[in-house]
Amino acid sequence: MSPQRYRWHRCRSRHLSGASFAQCAFPNWIPIRGNGQWVVLSRCLISSISLHGSKAAAVAELQRIDAEKCDMGCSLQHELGFIDLLQAQPDISPRPSEVA
Repeated sequence: MSPQRYRWHRCRSRHLSGASFAQCAFPNWIPIRGNGQWVVLSRCLISSISLHGSKAAAVAELQRIDAEKCDMGCSLQHELGFIDLLQAQPDISPRPSEVA
């Protein structure tokens, strides 16, 4: 299972933690739990993100929610990812106030 690598986010900041990156990159996803750069995304009826400090912990969480289902509307749309803080690419497109 190859993890998705997340680098793009919606602001010009260089985020220092997986949690701050996730809040920026996935602003409408509730809840964001945990801390770390390894992420388990649930794209089911109720979208959620859990952050983990190691790949092993994230894989264990992914296996758990695949087996037990994440919520009442679970459609098994779960994925493993990695937040690459060193390669994070802020959105550098001009803001409306900067366009002449």
